[in-house]
This record gives sequence, structure tokens and C-alpha cells, in this order.
Amino acid sequence: MREASVAQMICPVMMALVALAGCGGGSATPIAPTPPGPAAVSVSLGSSPPKPTFINTSGTTWRFQLDANIILTASPGSGARINQITTTVTSRRDIQNFTTTVSASLSTGADISIPPGGTMTYAHAQVIAVDSDSSSASWSFTVSGIDSRGVTFTAASPELVLDLSTAR
Repeated sequence: MREASVAQMICPVMMALVALAGCGGGSATPIAPTPPGPAAVSVSLGSSPPKPTFINTSGTTWRFQLDANIILTASPGSGARINQITTTVTSRRDIQNFTTTVSASLSTGADISIPPGGTMTYAHAQVIAVDSDSSSASWSFTVSGIDSRGVTFTAASPELVLDLSTAR
């Protein structure tokens, strides 16, 4: 008999709690995700983009020396720490009415700090290679890291079109 009376008391209380939970029972405010801020870093190739210099032909590959002054600018509200640099060379070949595109990327670790609103020039030197029967090729520079708010970022330069006529 005693068991029945305990069950009779607990059931209405449990049902009331479930009803309150289902109705909101209070004024809970939804948590909205923090919207992304402006890009932490911008990457540019400066006022005079780098011009690759033809080095030589090695088998079926053209080799170029590329010396670039990369301009890195942090947004005014957030400094940045760059921890990776990636360069990508993309070449295009037209063979018997078919076009093939080949991309090769090289990533390296970095430790570059830029204060909020700061600008720095990063001197970059690289030997790049493309197939000697390529009809066109391009190069790009990408940085990634974390800004002073703890948000990860990736920023890339505009593509630099390589002048392959110097190799012919």
C-alpha cells in the first residue's frame, strides 16, 4: 500500500518537470556562433610582381628561379602568427585536343608574427619546375596560421602567370 502512494506522488512531479522542460520553463537565450571577423592577413605580390628567371632545361622540365617579396598585412583589429607557408605551381598542357592540368604544392613551417595593422615584407626564393611542353603555368603563395583572437586563417596571393616564352 505504501509503494502505491509513493508512486502516486512521484508520477505527477515527474510529469510536471517534463512539461516545464518541454515548454522552456524559463527564458533561455539561444547561443549564436561568433561570426567570422575580417581576414587576419592579406597577401600581395607588391607593386612590381616577381618575374621568374629561366635557369635551364633538365630532361623534359624547365626550371625557373623565382625571387619574390611577399607583402603580408594584418587586419587593424587583430595581429597574426603565420605558422605555414605553401607555394603552388600549376601547369597546363595541351596534347592532341586534350588539356591536362598538374599542380604541385610545397609547404613549410614558419614562425612569423605580425602586430595588429602591421605590414611586413617576406623575402621568398624558390626554384620551380614545369614540363617543357606546358602551354601555360602559374604560381601562388598561401599563408596560414592563427590570429590574436585564436581564429585560424588562410590567405593567398593572386596567381602569378609565368612567362614560359623565356624558356623557348
